[in-house]
Amino acid sequence: MPFFDHPANADFLLPIIKLPLLLISSIFQVVLAVGPIGQIAIIAVAIALFTKNIMGPARP
Repeated sequence: MPFFDHPANADFLLPIIKLPLLLISSIFQVVLAVGPIGQIAIIAVAIALFTKNIMGPARP
């Protein structure tokens, strides 16, 4: 089979895969660095932002 005669060079995939992995690992490092109270605060801020978007602006 001619397709498998010679191995393909996959070095071009490394920079493409490197950026998302770097972003994900930096997010996890921040989460681990803030500790349990900071993790609860991050979740609370995320929930507050989502509920504000869902409920819309506050009306007087």
